[in-house]
Amino acid sequence: MLVLIGLALPVGAISAVVAKALLWLIFAYEDETLHDAIARMLRHDVGRLPVVDRANEKRIVGYLGCASIMSARERYHRDDQLRERGLRKSKLIELQQV
Repeated sequence: MLVLIGLALPVGAISAVVAKALLWLIFAYEDETLHDAIARMLRHDVGRLPVVDRANEKRIVGYLGCASIMSARERYHRDDQLRERGLRKSKLIELQQV
């Protein structure tokens, strides 16, 4: 007997359950936006998504989890702040030269 997602199942039934679960597997493509992947995670109430190759959905190329999402968002905001500081600094230099 195996416990799978809170269900106690006889070993013979496992392959049928796994096959059914694979029909409903939620995943992200490696070339889609982070926004779309996060929206899918929220819609399906999952904390991780396997990331697959669009040409071959059986080929898993990674996974997307909450930690990687937070890391990507943090990098985006840090880069945005650096760009903003650079723009403010160049405007200040322009004003000083006038």
